Amino acid sequence: MAPIELAKALFSNIPNRITSIRIISLPVLWLIWALRLQHLLAVGLIICFISDLIDGLLARKLGMTTAIGAKLDSFADHVLFPSTICWLLVDKRSAFAGHELVLELALAMYVVTISLGLLKRRQFGGAHLLSSKIMGFGGYLFLIGIYLFSFNLFLFYFAVGSLAYFCVETSVFCFFPRLLDNKMKCMIIGFIGKDIAPKFMEKLI
Repeated sequence: MAPIELAKALFSNIPNRITSIRIISLPVLWLIWALRLQHLLAVGLIICFISDLIDGLLARKLGMTTAIGAKLDSFADHVLFPSTICWLLVDKRSAFAGHELVLELALAMYVVTISLGLLKRRQFGGAHLLSSKIMGFGGYLFLIGIYLFSFNLFLFYFAVGSLAYFCVETSVFCFFPRLLDNKMKCMIIGFIGKDIAPKFMEKLI
């Protein structure tokens, strides 16, 4: 996304303004991290999590869904993710003792997947697939948990598992998009049948 296009999109409507919270807050989060205010960093991540949850829901409710809004949402997610990884590797590296290989494989899968999306479809991975929302949910829960409390093995593997599913579904989306259900953009629903998805799930994408 070009800088001028991004600047115009940030404040073009209410849902985009909510999405922009995750982009604009990034320098502030880096400052909070540098000051070692870990609980305040967790609060910032909670705000980003809420932004990620409600921007798409509000866009659909208000009839303000746009292609630029979808791109902005994906851009916000994928500029925040590398920062959180840096913070974890500096602050919490010892917490991953015994799980380093799993973490390294997960990060390698993510880099390959994002690169694949950029090369194949000129976008950040599988933008607005159901798996991207699941990955975001798992990632935020783990991050907030580790900064507010401590390392949680269940949340760690839930985050890794959701990331792995995102990587698989994105790869399928890049090469075989017809295998995904058109409405939900979900590989599993595409395989089974698109009409099985509950109505509330349709609002997540």
